[in-house]
Amino acid sequence: MSADNNNDGFGAFNELNEDEQFLNSGLVRYFRSWPASENEEINCIEITVFSTLVQLADKIGSKDKFDQEYIKRKKVAPFWPRALKLWIEEIENDFLGYKEESATDYNGLSGGGRRLTRPALARAYSAIEAGKDQDLREYTELLVHFKNPQDRWFNNRALTEIGLGVALAYGLRRLKDELDDLNAEEETGKGPGIRIAQKLQWTGTPSEFGRYILQLKGNGYLTLPYKSHKKNAEYLLTIWDVRNDRGEPTTEATLAKEINPQSNSLSPDKDNLWKRDRTK
Repeated sequence: MSADNNNDGFGAFNELNEDEQFLNSGLVRYFRSWPASENEEINCIEITVFSTLVQLADKIGSKDKFDQEYIKRKKVAPFWPRALKLWIEEIENDFLGYKEESATDYNGLSGGGRRLTRPALARAYSAIEAGKDQDLREYTELLVHFKNPQDRWFNNRALTEIGLGVALAYGLRRLKDELDDLNAEEETGKGPGIRIAQKLQWTGTPSEFGRYILQLKGNGYLTLPYKSHKKNAEYLLTIWDVRNDRGEPTTEATLAKEINPQSNSLSPDKDNLWKRDRTK
C-alpha cells in the first residue's frame, strides 16, 4: 500500500478511514513542533500518513543516531570483533526477536505466548529488508491506540521504533559484513583484529621491551599468537605504547627485530633487567 508522498489536492486524504485520519492529524500536530535540522532537505520533509518509512527515519534522525552509537561503541571497545559480535546478537535478540509473555497487545486485546518484543520496529525492519518502503498507513494499528472508536490516542513512541527498525535494516547488514571481514583477516593472518582504547605505556627502550618479552616467553610465562616476529610485533603494538629514545613510537619492523632472540640489541649478559630502576 505504498503511496507517493507528493499529493496535490485532498482527494487521497478524503479516502482515508477514521483511524487513518486520526493518525494523520496526530502526525501533523506532532511534527509541527519538531526541532529544525541543520539539513534543509530534512526540514522540508512533511510527515503524513502518506510518508514512507525512510522519510520518517530521516526526519527523526534514526540512521544518524545509529551511526553515533557505532562510533561510541567502537571507540571504547577493547576488542572490537567481540564487541561487534555481541552487538549483533543484542540487536537480533533484544530488538528483532520474540519473547515469552502473557500480556495485552497495543490495542488492549488479550494475548499470550510468543510475541515480538517491539512489533513496530520488527515490522519496519522486515519491510526495508524486503525492499518495501511502505507508507505509514500500514502501521495505523500500531500508531493509534484505542479501546473503542471513541477512545483513541496517538502513539508517538512507535514512531521511534519504526525509525530504529529502518536504521537497523541498513545498519545490521553493515555490521555483519564488517564482522565477516574482521574474521577473514584473522583467519588469513592479515591482522589480529584488536583495537585498544588506551594502550599500556612502556617507559623503557624498545630493546628492553623486546628482552622482557623474550625472558617471559623463555621462562614459560608468555606465549605469542603468531610464528612471525613481524605479526607478533604488530599484535604487541596494539596493546603497548613503546617509544624510542627520541619519544617517537617504535615501528613494527624495529620491534620485530627486538623480540627476535637472534637480533635483540641487548647482549645475553644483560638478561637480568628486572632490577633496572626506571624512575631515574
